[in-house]
This record gives sequence, C-alpha cells and structure tokens, in this order.
Amino acid sequence: MTTPGELPTRYMVIGHDGLPNGVVDLEELQTAAWKLAYALVAAVATGGDDAVDEHVKIWTDTVPEGSEGFIASCALSFTIRSIVAPLIDIIDGLGPELHIREKLADADTFAKETLGGRQ
Repeated sequence: MTTPGELPTRYMVIGHDGLPNGVVDLEELQTAAWKLAYALVAAVATGGDDAVDEHVKIWTDTVPEGSEGFIASCALSFTIRSIVAPLIDIIDGLGPELHIREKLADADTFAKETLGGRQ
C-alpha cells in the first residue's frame, strides 16, 4: 500500500491483447537495468566484443523470464543518457574538430537510408 502522494513501485503489465500479462516492480527493474548498463560498458572497456557476448549470455540466463525486454530497454536508455552522452560531451570538448555530433547524426541518417527507416 502506498501513502498519499507516493507512487507505487509495482505495476500490472498489460499485453497487446489488453489482458494482464504480469506484475513488475519498477525499483527492481531499474536496479537490474543499471547493473546491466554498467556491466556491458565495463565488459566492452575491458574485454571487447567477446566479453560483451559472454555477459549477455549469462544475463539472459539469470533474469526473470518475461522481464528481459523491460530491463534491456531501460538499460539501453540509461546507457545512452548516463554513459554515452557524457562521453560525447568529453569528446566534443577535447576535440571539436572531430565533429562527433555531426558524425553520429550522419550515421543515423545512413542507417535509416540503408536499413529502411526508424524502428
């Protein structure tokens, strides 16, 4: 039970068919997402692609079934906002002649043109 003004931490998940699909605890989901985000960044920084692949394999075997998509999408958002964006700021500040922001925008345009639009 929540007190007035307090947001609940558990939410009912409704499927595309409008039927209840399960219950998620938002705090647990966010904690798992933060752990995944930092673990993947650490894996690529210290062990490269193979380390990332191994970590993802272990992760998919240990998270509760049905929560993978929620956790992965939150981890992606956290990684972009809290890790990649500050790195872009640092690169842009140290080497503005690299035009990192424009190159990333060009990469997005190229992906849309060659992969058929935005998902």
